[in-house]
Amino acid sequence: MGTYAQTHFTIECNTNKTAHTVKKALAAMKEDEHQNTFAEDVSIEENEVTGFMSSGRYQNLEYKCEHIWKTIKDTKGVINANFPMLAETDGIYFSNDKDEKEN
Repeated sequence: MGTYAQTHFTIECNTNKTAHTVKKALAAMKEDEHQNTFAEDVSIEENEVTGFMSSGRYQNLEYKCEHIWKTIKDTKGVINANFPMLAETDGIYFSNDKDEKEN
């Protein structure tokens, strides 16, 4: 079982025209051989492309982000892509409490 993770990403472009090119490239990304789907809710805000992705495994989401970057990085006018991730975990618990009888 994996750790759920999601990202609301942004891709910065130098022009609105480049942003539209990137959006088309994301829309053309089909399900891969591992049944991964890619960008959802893709929109353009001036010169930025924004979207959402998630996965039941944090490592799989990293792969999906890397795959998007490989797809768009050589598009003239793409400046950068930011994929901040939010992961759902149980966290870690530590305690120094000892059994009361051990005093």
